[in-house]
Amino acid sequence: MTGKRNAPNWLDVVPVVKEKIGTIVHDDGLISILIPRFNQAWMAKLFLPKNKKNEIRVNFEANGTAVWKQIDGQKTVREILQSLAKTGEGQEKYNDRVILFLQNLYNSGFIVVKK
Repeated sequence: MTGKRNAPNWLDVVPVVKEKIGTIVHDDGLISILIPRFNQAWMAKLFLPKNKKNEIRVNFEANGTAVWKQIDGQKTVREILQSLAKTGEGQEKYNDRVILFLQNLYNSGFIVVKK
């Protein structure tokens, strides 16, 4: 979905977390996602030093955590924004920021979108 012609209407798409992305919930309620460095175990064994893990950890702050928890493969972005409306009260252009965050997750390969 690259280019302006094929760009999805972000309010109507359903974000889905990719299967290979892991999620860790910390004691403070914040979330980290785990992205594999290599898709196959033999590559990790061959190329990674013994003290390195085959995953990269991305830590989310409170707003990112709230959005990530809403991604269930069923809700559209519009529904996610409605459920997060209380969280973003008082923040300027909150809906635009959430959509931009989801676009970044999509462009980074952490989620896919269904129409």
